[in-house]
Amino acid sequence: MKKNLLIISAFLLTCLSVQATPNCPKGNVEKGKTKAVSVALAGENQVQTSTIEMTTAAGIGEYIMLSINADGPLEVTGAELKYGGMAEVKDAHIVIKGIITGVDCTEAQLTSLNLSQAPNLTTLICNSNSLENLEVGNLKELKILYCNKNKIKALDVKNNLKLEELDCCENELTTLDVTANSALKILLAYHNQLSAINVAQNPLLIGLDMSENKLSALDVTANTKLKPFIVTEIISMVQPWKHW
Repeated sequence: MKKNLLIISAFLLTCLSVQATPNCPKGNVEKGKTKAVSVALAGENQVQTSTIEMTTAAGIGEYIMLSINADGPLEVTGAELKYGGMAEVKDAHIVIKGIITGVDCTEAQLTSLNLSQAPNLTTLICNSNSLENLEVGNLKELKILYCNKNKIKALDVKNNLKLEELDCCENELTTLDVTANSALKILLAYHNQLSAINVAQNPLLIGLDMSENKLSALDVTANTKLKPFIVTEIISMVQPWKHW
């Protein structure tokens, strides 16, 4: 009788162990591995909370553009979010916390933007500000980056392997390396100080504007998907069409 009770108890404990393990297939739990499976699943489902910090020159009580996409609730200090993607400035230093996937802070009079703790960001639009520095190396999920009409002198996008659209027009860039961005479809970089650009590693490009730079040559033979584009001040150009 005792032996039967022990067998029944062992069976019940095994069943409870299977039920307590999230998404664990019944009848496929090896002895001693239940805990490891549970920990692995928890790690895969964990999403890191983002923190974005910005400094604005707008006065207290002024309204700025601050539209945020997030998965879940947001915590915002230094500004009060309003309807229509606007925010009322409460402090020059604004901090946003949450699982943030997109930010549009166009014409927000920003002088600094810290994105080092925003790994979930897929879309960033910060056009028409006074940014001199913009570091996006930590944004591995970034697909869309619009940062035109700022004062940016350097832009490193080699870690943004998922980047599809880049608009960095009207800045002060002297170099731009997009050789690591094979997913890039749109590249707008007019009105900078670029003397060279290599787009041979961007076969998906369909839009390109390199006008108002210091380019002496532009080779687009690898960009067979490229639609009519704008480029001026070019001395020599190699392109994939026989007839221009």
